[in-house]
Amino acid sequence: MIEVVKKMELPAMFLRDRYFPTAPKDIFKTKKVYIERLDEGHRCAPFVIPLDGSNAVVMNREAYEGEELYPAFIHAAREMSLATLVKKGIGETLFDEVTPEERERRYLSEDMAYLTAAVMRSWEWMCGQLLNNGCIECYCCMGDAIDDKSRMVKVRFQFYEDSFDNAAVYSKKWSDADADVYGQIAETANSIDTSYESLDLVLGGNLVHYFVANPTILKLLDTRNLNIGRLDPVATNYRRIGNLGSINFDGIQLNIFTDSRGVTDPTGTNGHYIDQNSFVIAPPNLGAMKFGTITQMEEEDRDYHSYPRELVPRRITNISSSERNLEMSSAPLPHPYDWSGWRTCKAL
Repeated sequence: MIEVVKKMELPAMFLRDRYFPTAPKDIFKTKKVYIERLDEGHRCAPFVIPLDGSNAVVMNREAYEGEELYPAFIHAAREMSLATLVKKGIGETLFDEVTPEERERRYLSEDMAYLTAAVMRSWEWMCGQLLNNGCIECYCCMGDAIDDKSRMVKVRFQFYEDSFDNAAVYSKKWSDADADVYGQIAETANSIDTSYESLDLVLGGNLVHYFVANPTILKLLDTRNLNIGRLDPVATNYRRIGNLGSINFDGIQLNIFTDSRGVTDPTGTNGHYIDQNSFVIAPPNLGAMKFGTITQMEEEDRDYHSYPRELVPRRITNISSSERNLEMSSAPLPHPYDWSGWRTCKAL
């Protein structure tokens, strides 16, 4: 079944694809993953007096940090029983002569797609939590507990020591008549390290109206001989992700996206990947999604096997009860390369 997953066309996930992609080096052959951080700043090289025997001045490597972490563990399953296979399936007519064996093959294909999409939504949710809050709080199920936080253990992944310093705060909200939308975005963008080749502005769905209708932005876009950018909304390859264009904010060119996607988080709470009242400014390839190895016993040979992969399926059969489960496992951990490489701001 590993080969089946490898050949599947995986759903597109905007935050993961653009900001936390996975390269072959990010998939580890161990349970732990290795997180690295490099912040060397922009210090110039030192001068020395020539011809007097002065040695070269060593520039230290203290900006490098690395540590091993256990990633999150995702383990989901879909049940299949004989009682399900003998019932008429969705889309079948009363006169279709579909056998339980044929239904099982169809259910297997559908369940594989369902579990793959569900796991990938968890990846995307983790990326959104990291961008919104600087940390990821996972409620881990104990036994079969689900949708009940009182029976769950909270595990927190955070990439800062004390408080989250990447949250910009302004007294004026975008809904205020005198809100300086352009100024807030410009100040927030210019507070990020300028060594990045490009930056994105991702607007929560509730901010789009205030952004495109803001008088200051409209006036700047319409000023003759001042070409600060262009609002030209186009569709993207991602569901409910819009591309509004590009605008220069006090010297920083921002690619503007909107994200209005809703999601039901792993605890069953309805929400969104990006806070709908906030905006995020971040560079593409801000970090990476790391994956640890999954080790499990396989039914075919009753032996343990380890898989350094993003998605690992398994089928388990209980002959006495005529039940069979399809499981999907993953051990992901998104992380930023630069702890201060992005900003988020509550604008409503």
